[in-house]
Amino acid sequence: MEVKDVYISNGTRPLWQLLIAAVLYTASLYFVYLFVTGYQANIDKNFKGLATLLEVAIFCFAGGIGFSRVVDYQFDLKEKKYRIIYNFGIVRLGRSYLFVSIDYISVYFNKSKGLYEVKLWYNTNKHFTLVVYEEYVNALDAGVAIANKLELDLWDASDPHNGKWAQLE
Repeated sequence: MEVKDVYISNGTRPLWQLLIAAVLYTASLYFVYLFVTGYQANIDKNFKGLATLLEVAIFCFAGGIGFSRVVDYQFDLKEKKYRIIYNFGIVRLGRSYLFVSIDYISVYFNKSKGLYEVKLWYNTNKHFTLVVYEEYVNALDAGVAIANKLELDLWDASDPHNGKWAQLE
């Protein structure tokens, strides 16, 4: 059997979200510039106003991250590693983790959020959420596609009191 690498991507952000992120990143840089130049000009005069500039810069930067972040997953089945990759525009950050076994994929209805979550279960009882959908059909389709790609079973837990193993093509 040939062992393949699997890459699951949550796609890209819409253009309008990337534009908002760009504006927020630019504002963040501008407020840092004002902080640095204001600090040099008013070393002892108005520290509270300078601290406010730095706070606004931090909030703008955090907002930019929120509008530009995309999470992807890469599985190296031969080396038994997976990697969670955080994409912020052209910047990619991630770390590899070891797993003993990938057990199955599940589709779960989260009542508190009102969303369907597609989860990957590994090392017997550990899991993380791969994607989230508002519609059951979309979550089930994604779960089936991921389970087929990884050659795993799919547990349909959309009804928590009546879970069942789904039939895969």
